[in-house]
Amino acid sequence: MKKKQTGKKKSGMGIEDLKLTQKLAALFEARNIEEYIDMRSRPLRLIYWNFIIGVSRGVGFLLGATVLGAILIAFGKHALHKLGGMPWLGEKIAQAFLYINEIVKNTPGN
Repeated sequence: MKKKQTGKKKSGMGIEDLKLTQKLAALFEARNIEEYIDMRSRPLRLIYWNFIIGVSRGVGFLLGATVLGAILIAFGKHALHKLGGMPWLGEKIAQAFLYINEIVKNTPGN
């Protein structure tokens, strides 16, 4: 059988509680909780930093897309040069323009 606990509770903080509190304080300090609380208490500063971060991400995306696009264009140009140029593509485009011009000429009202 289990013993019934008496209604007495220990009051105050024990050594284990003190160690836990110190660990939590160290964790909060390591995680910059003060900065978080400061940001929450000053919403205009939070909006400003979010705007700066958004602009930075946008500029980074733009520069990254430009570099990636340049690399892809250079690779495509090199590949087409190795294949002998694009005369077949030019012929297809010319055929498409001739076909469109023929349709436009045969359309009533022109």
